[in-house]
Amino acid sequence: MMWKHGCGGLDSGGEVVRSFGGGGVTGAEMLGLDQGGLIALVKKVRTAQSLRKLIQGLKAVSGPTSPGPLSALPPSPPQDFYCPITHEVMRDPVVAADGFTYERSAIEQWLRNNNRSPMTNAPLQHRTLVLNQVLKNQITAFFDKYPLPKPPVEE
Repeated sequence: MMWKHGCGGLDSGGEVVRSFGGGGVTGAEMLGLDQGGLIALVKKVRTAQSLRKLIQGLKAVSGPTSPGPLSALPPSPPQDFYCPITHEVMRDPVVAADGFTYERSAIEQWLRNNNRSPMTNAPLQHRTLVLNQVLKNQITAFFDKYPLPKPPVEE
């Protein structure tokens, strides 16, 4: 499920023109949900990227001082947690020769067919990948503090 982008987010009356997923629930309607309703909606999210987009959309609609069920939602993972190739939160972050951090499986796949940086397109001096232990610890600590709901089981 993803935010469907409308015409700039808000119309002239301040009404949300983005909707969430195929259910057609607008951000304004989500603000009216109680905590149980929001949690049920969040449980339908399948990826961290989609959850981040949902939370960003809700925050954009609610404003920084809006009280209510948004306090039940976890904060968005920091952007540095996302692999620039997969756009998903990394589980095994590694640093490549270009100095950027990637998900190990994604950069390994990239390196099978390329000898250039996926970020800069500059030639890579070597293909050695080094675990980014500091980032891995930060990601682990974040999700220990703010666990994501388990995705629904596909039938």
